[in-house]
Amino acid sequence: FANESNKFDSKNYDEKAKREAKGKSHVVLLIPRIEAIQLFLAYASFIGFMVYQMDIKSAFLYGTIDEELYVCQPLGFEDLDYPDKVYKVVKALNGLHQAPRAWYETLANYLLENSFQRGKID
Repeated sequence: FANESNKFDSKNYDEKAKREAKGKSHVVLLIPRIEAIQLFLAYASFIGFMVYQMDIKSAFLYGTIDEELYVCQPLGFEDLDYPDKVYKVVKALNGLHQAPRAWYETLANYLLENSFQRGKID
Protein backbone atom coordinates (compact mmCIF):
# COMPACT_ATOMS: atom_id res chain seq x y z
CA PHE A 1 0.00 0.00 0.00
CA ALA A 2 1.49 3.28 -1.01
CA ASN A 3 0.69 6.94 -0.71
CA GLU A 4 2.75 10.08 -1.24
CA SER A 5 4.48 9.74 2.13
CA ASN A 6 5.71 6.18 1.55
CA LYS A 7 6.01 6.05 -2.24
CA PHE A 8 8.23 3.23 -3.50
CA ASP A 9 11.86 4.20 -3.99
CA SER A 10 14.05 1.49 -5.52
CA LYS A 11 17.19 2.87 -3.85
CA ASN A 12 15.70 2.33 -0.41
CA TYR A 13 13.93 -0.95 -1.25
CA ASP A 14 16.20 -3.20 0.84
CA GLU A 15 16.16 -0.88 3.84
CA LYS A 16 12.37 -0.55 3.69
CA ALA A 17 11.99 -4.33 3.46
CA LYS A 18 14.16 -4.72 6.54
CA ARG A 19 12.09 -2.17 8.47
CA GLU A 20 8.83 -3.81 7.40
CA ALA A 21 9.89 -7.25 8.65
CA LYS A 22 9.04 -6.45 12.25
CA GLY A 23 10.33 -8.97 14.74
CA LYS A 24 12.46 -10.74 12.14
CA SER A 25 15.81 -9.20 13.00
CA HIS A 26 17.20 -12.41 14.54
CA VAL A 27 18.99 -14.49 11.90
CA VAL A 28 19.76 -18.14 12.57
CA LEU A 29 22.84 -19.36 10.75
CA LEU A 30 22.78 -23.11 10.40
CA ILE A 31 26.44 -23.99 10.33
CA PRO A 32 27.46 -27.51 11.34
CA ARG A 33 29.51 -27.75 14.48
CA ILE A 34 33.20 -28.25 13.80
CA GLU A 35 33.15 -31.40 15.95
CA ALA A 36 30.59 -33.01 13.63
CA ILE A 37 32.65 -32.18 10.56
CA GLN A 38 35.88 -33.44 12.15
CA LEU A 39 34.23 -36.67 13.29
CA PHE A 40 32.74 -37.29 9.86
CA LEU A 41 36.02 -36.64 8.03
CA ALA A 42 38.04 -38.77 10.46
CA TYR A 43 35.65 -41.70 10.13
CA ALA A 44 35.46 -41.38 6.33
CA SER A 45 39.26 -41.35 6.16
CA PHE A 46 39.54 -44.33 8.52
CA ILE A 47 37.29 -46.54 6.39
CA GLY A 48 38.63 -45.22 3.08
CA PHE A 49 35.56 -43.34 1.84
CA MET A 50 35.85 -40.66 -0.78
CA VAL A 51 34.23 -37.45 0.46
CA TYR A 52 32.52 -35.18 -2.05
CA GLN A 53 31.09 -31.74 -1.49
CA MET A 54 28.16 -30.32 -3.40
CA ASP A 55 26.25 -27.08 -3.49
CA ILE A 56 22.52 -27.02 -4.15
CA LYS A 57 21.97 -23.51 -5.48
CA SER A 58 18.19 -23.71 -5.26
CA ALA A 59 18.12 -25.47 -1.87
CA PHE A 60 16.38 -22.64 -0.05
CA LEU A 61 13.46 -22.81 -2.49
CA TYR A 62 12.41 -26.24 -1.23
CA GLY A 63 11.70 -25.44 2.40
CA THR A 64 8.20 -24.50 3.54
CA ILE A 65 7.59 -21.80 6.12
CA ASP A 66 5.09 -22.17 8.93
CA GLU A 67 4.11 -18.56 9.45
CA GLU A 68 2.05 -16.11 7.43
CA LEU A 69 4.29 -13.93 5.33
CA TYR A 70 3.41 -11.57 2.48
CA VAL A 71 5.65 -9.93 -0.11
CA CYS A 72 5.27 -7.11 -2.60
CA GLN A 73 5.56 -7.75 -6.31
CA PRO A 74 9.21 -8.01 -7.37
CA LEU A 75 10.66 -5.27 -9.54
CA GLY A 76 10.14 -6.11 -13.19
CA PHE A 77 7.32 -8.56 -12.45
CA GLU A 78 4.55 -6.16 -11.48
CA ASP A 79 1.00 -7.04 -12.53
CA LEU A 80 -0.21 -3.99 -14.46
CA ASP A 81 -3.86 -4.82 -13.71
CA TYR A 82 -3.22 -5.09 -9.95
CA PRO A 83 -0.14 -2.95 -9.14
CA ASP A 84 -0.76 -2.95 -5.37
CA LYS A 85 -1.31 -6.70 -5.04
CA VAL A 86 0.72 -8.56 -2.42
CA TYR A 87 1.42 -12.29 -2.39
CA LYS A 88 1.34 -14.85 0.40
CA VAL A 89 4.60 -16.77 0.66
CA VAL A 90 4.22 -20.55 0.97
CA LYS A 91 7.73 -21.72 0.11
CA ALA A 92 10.91 -20.13 1.40
CA LEU A 93 12.60 -17.56 -0.80
CA ASN A 94 16.29 -16.71 -1.04
CA GLY A 95 16.95 -13.77 1.23
CA LEU A 96 14.29 -14.57 3.82
CA HIS A 97 15.53 -14.95 7.36
CA GLN A 98 13.40 -18.12 7.62
CA ALA A 99 14.94 -19.79 4.52
CA PRO A 100 17.94 -21.54 6.16
CA ARG A 101 15.79 -23.01 8.94
CA ALA A 102 13.10 -24.13 6.46
CA TRP A 103 15.71 -25.87 4.27
CA TYR A 104 17.36 -27.51 7.28
CA GLU A 105 14.04 -28.84 8.59
CA THR A 106 13.05 -30.15 5.14
CA LEU A 107 16.37 -31.96 4.71
CA ALA A 108 16.41 -33.27 8.29
CA ASN A 109 12.86 -34.64 7.97
CA TYR A 110 13.73 -36.37 4.70
CA LEU A 111 16.83 -37.98 6.19
CA LEU A 112 15.00 -39.11 9.34
CA GLU A 113 12.17 -40.61 7.25
CA ASN A 114 14.78 -42.61 5.31
CA SER A 115 16.30 -44.31 8.37
CA PHE A 116 19.11 -41.84 9.06
CA GLN A 117 19.77 -40.88 12.67
CA ARG A 118 20.51 -37.46 14.09
CA GLY A 119 23.91 -37.21 15.76
CA LYS A 120 24.15 -36.07 19.36
CA ILE A 121 26.24 -33.03 18.42
CA ASP A 122 23.98 -31.94 15.53
